[in-house]
Amino acid sequence: MKAVRKRTLAAEAERELRDAILGGQFGKTLPGLRVLARALGISAPTVADALKSLVAEGLVTAGGPRRRMEVVASATHEPLIRATRVLWFVTASGFDKAIHGITEMMSFLQQMLSGTGWEVRHRVLAFGYSENRSNQWDRMLSAERPDAMVVWSGRPALAAWATQRNLRTLFLGGATEGNKVTMLAVSSADMVGHAVQELTSRGHRRLFLPLCNRPATMVKSIREVVARPLRALGVKGNAKDWVPASPYEGPQVIEAMVLQALRGPERPTGWIFFDWRELLAATCVFRDVGLKAPDDVSLIVLSSDPAMAWYWPAPAHFRQPLEAMAKAAVEWMLEEPEWERRDFQADWFPGGSLAAPKG
Repeated sequence: MKAVRKRTLAAEAERELRDAILGGQFGKTLPGLRVLARALGISAPTVADALKSLVAEGLVTAGGPRRRMEVVASATHEPLIRATRVLWFVTASGFDKAIHGITEMMSFLQQMLSGTGWEVRHRVLAFGYSENRSNQWDRMLSAERPDAMVVWSGRPALAAWATQRNLRTLFLGGATEGNKVTMLAVSSADMVGHAVQELTSRGHRRLFLPLCNRPATMVKSIREVVARPLRALGVKGNAKDWVPASPYEGPQVIEAMVLQALRGPERPTGWIFFDWRELLAATCVFRDVGLKAPDDVSLIVLSSDPAMAWYWPAPAHFRQPLEAMAKAAVEWMLEEPEWERRDFQADWFPGGSLAAPKG
């Protein structure tokens, strides 16, 4: 029996780069380290380690213009024709920071596209609602032109860029702001509406749902979804207090928003979070101030993660139909229907984090 070889990031990068070079995607000169690093979602030193192996193989050599790596003549003496069609599976950050749904979605796409002539390649294009890095995206596009792009939780600037570059694009959630790319999504407003109903039916009237780095149109719609049933129940207040918004994201942002809510005159008892990591950051604050779920606070998160199995009590949450969405994405790639948007229904799991408020 042979020992199992553990693949490192550098080894994976080496394989990706070798395939790209032999496929003629770079021509005679490789892009710079930073461009390659962004495309592969790893660090520049890791790319440099991978290139050392390719230099040793004789595929590339150093010393080109501006110290760029050059593809040796023996690797390109015949016309290079890409035998497969390339799909970029695009995320805003590397897999080291990826949530569960991202890795599961890519796995579904790879399995479903096996044997179809499509190759799925993960690429990192840093984007946010207020970010437009079109120059960086153009450099990556010139280094490796994909046939299509599927984006996890896309953003308007990326949608506009893809449309202008005539790059066939599908968003798995996110926002397009009117840019014509196909969208497959679970309605956030529908999930929030269901969550509000679950909390109010148990007697909660003081709700809190923080929004981090979300577009203005989404903030407005979510505030309306939360405020409408509360006002119908006679609750007085401001939707901006129930659904505060920040242009930033991260654990410190969530912790600050939660602390501010807890210091207010009416401490919320029903809490809704979009992301599992946001829920974790909030529960650290709850622990510090002595609040427990579901005795003191009821918790709902609009996503799922395998790590939630270790959280007690199990959070009430929704589970997105990722396999069904992946099948629709594959249909979009293979059969090329002209969809603008397709909506999917999330499954609801009550968990053990819901109870009536005290008093």
